[in-house]
Amino acid sequence: MRCRGRRRNLELLNNEINKIREYITLELCTINELDEAQIGYGIDPEGNSLIKGEALWDENWIVIGHETMCGDPIIADVTEAGYSISKLMHDMGNWEGGSYLAQSMLEFLDHLCCINMFIQQNGTNIRKRDVENLVKTISKKDTYADNSSWKSLLQPLFTIAKEYENTMKVKIADMLGQGMKISTVSERVNLSKKEVYEYMKTLRGYS
Repeated sequence: MRCRGRRRNLELLNNEINKIREYITLELCTINELDEAQIGYGIDPEGNSLIKGEALWDENWIVIGHETMCGDPIIADVTEAGYSISKLMHDMGNWEGGSYLAQSMLEFLDHLCCINMFIQQNGTNIRKRDVENLVKTISKKDTYADNSSWKSLLQPLFTIAKEYENTMKVKIADMLGQGMKISTVSERVNLSKKEVYEYMKTLRGYS
């Protein structure tokens, strides 16, 4: 991470993460935290190497952050052009398990920008399928991006989507119970008639 351009990329990644922090289970290091972040992985607290064999830590991996739910490290691989970004699995006895998040730091930045744009456009009025489509968009743009890993990182958005859908079900059920027409319900909840009908199919007595 001595290259000025890569340091700048890490700063840009942090700027973007700060905008979406509550919607993603990801924490990134600042430039000043980068050396300390390597402790316990590539080096010990005294700076001695912990790389002692195959399937252990690779000297070309740089920890740039961690997944906040399980503490899995997020690494940049300096051997790949643009520094590919991966999430490794913690406490597995070795570091062979893991998955790619992006082909490069710039691709990773683009994915974070995509998430921010999604939130700016939709707020918290989102459904599960909206978040799933967001993940699909990321994985289609970047062949390195692992679908399951991004779903895991975006778990807060899936939780928000579930809460929104449950709230809408209650509202729609209440309005229908009052005898309102679908067109009226549609106007009240600001959804299309098709979307209201989709919610109706999930309600007992209306399917």
